[in-house]
Amino acid sequence: MIAIHAGNTVPECDQAWPKVAAQRPEACPICHMAGHMIVHGRYPRQKPLEATPEPPQPVKVRRWLCTACKHTTSMLPDIFHRYRQYTWAVIGAALVRRFVLGQTWSQIQAELSQMPADVAPAPSVDSLRRWCQAYAGYAQAWLKTMLAVLATVWPQLAQLNAHGVQAASPPQQLMPATATLASWLSPARGALAATTVADLRAVWRWGWNQGLAAQIQ
Repeated sequence: MIAIHAGNTVPECDQAWPKVAAQRPEACPICHMAGHMIVHGRYPRQKPLEATPEPPQPVKVRRWLCTACKHTTSMLPDIFHRYRQYTWAVIGAALVRRFVLGQTWSQIQAELSQMPADVAPAPSVDSLRRWCQAYAGYAQAWLKTMLAVLATVWPQLAQLNAHGVQAASPPQQLMPATATLASWLSPARGALAATTVADLRAVWRWGWNQGLAAQIQ
């Protein structure tokens, strides 16, 4: 699978479909051979739950076939997490509230149920726990890779210092690293700022396409 950016909501992804459908991958993400990708149909990503008043709708996902290794791959809009029914608008908000704001499960659920009114039901506490446990589980591996990249391109890494006055767990360290990497990936974003859901989406897309996907369950 290749993660792509195609808008911030399901309707925006629908509008971007003509462009996405013609966006041929340069190389196969499995065998890495270039020039062998051919169209292999499409499939609907069913019923995403996102933080918008619109009812859930399927989104068209383009499939490609590599004529070299015979494997297929898809181009999934990054509003989705590969393995979760909720979109990043909800999942990312939960992660920021837990690891940046330090909120309790009840506080997170209460706030997500109001984001905004008349949206899909707030995720259960069990779902929130699973998301945060999965994030914490791959945080160490992602942090190591992200810091290796940032060390070569970013001159200001003081805020990523793990030996500050207050000890921080890998998931907590990963949040500011995410904001920093997102700034580098999107220069128009400006100077360093607090981690946002958009940062998490951008870095998830980057990490998936960098081969870190094996860490996400």
